Amino acid sequence: MCSDSSPVVAAVDGSESSFRATVWAAAEAVLRRSPLHIISPCLFSGSQGDPSWAGAGPVLEAAARVARTVAAGHDLIVSTERAARPILPVLVAASRTARILVVGGSMEDVSCVAHGSVGTMVARYARCSVAVVPSESDRAPIDGPVLVWIDGTERSVPAIAAGFDAASRRGVELVALHAWCDDTGLALPGIWNPRYHREAAALGQSLAGWAERYPDVRVRRELLCDKPIRSLREQSELAQLVVIGHGGDPRALSGSTVAALLDSVRCPMLVARAR
Repeated sequence: MCSDSSPVVAAVDGSESSFRATVWAAAEAVLRRSPLHIISPCLFSGSQGDPSWAGAGPVLEAAARVARTVAAGHDLIVSTERAARPILPVLVAASRTARILVVGGSMEDVSCVAHGSVGTMVARYARCSVAVVPSESDRAPIDGPVLVWIDGTERSVPAIAAGFDAASRRGVELVALHAWCDDTGLALPGIWNPRYHREAAALGQSLAGWAERYPDVRVRRELLCDKPIRSLREQSELAQLVVIGHGGDPRALSGSTVAALLDSVRCPMLVARAR
């Protein structure tokens, strides 16, 4: 169960994307005033005598140095852990008490070979929100908006909550994106589309009350008649963070959907999950 002292947890395996994830996790821990816990799991199951166990030490030391550099001037508590199991079960276990779990977009593991990347699997099965940081995350504008994907279902609720929280902490605009595929065959743009007003009303209902909770956050609504993933990719070009929701059931967030989204955006993506 998450508490006020729950850490931001980052996974690092020595890859470039995992160190970028550590940078993002450290900055997020500072924003949340939370401790940072860095895990470097062994590549294979085994004992402390395995080579991968010894190899985790320098990786953890380097990651901790990176985190403290990012947090210079702030009282960030950094702890590290070597785990003698594959990555996926370690991170799923850690997610039970983590505030947020952060992984690199290209991180791989033997336990995920048949199902996708570590980011894809952790995003589906973790008990907390998961941030996946791609190798190209340095190209994301640091002053860009937070982009929230809203589809009108229950899984949009944690995405909206996390999006407003992230935008407020960063002092940036929130872009509420709602895209739908046209089923009329007319392909009319904007307000001329027969579904536009219905979809606009649905977006307004999803956002109801949030502006009052976060009066400091400026909200821009984007309603697009287009495929959702393509719209998300295009709108994310100027965003510093993309937020989507997780309804709680791994079966409701397919690996193919997560993988398509991860392949579509260059900035960090947060899969928000309600506790």
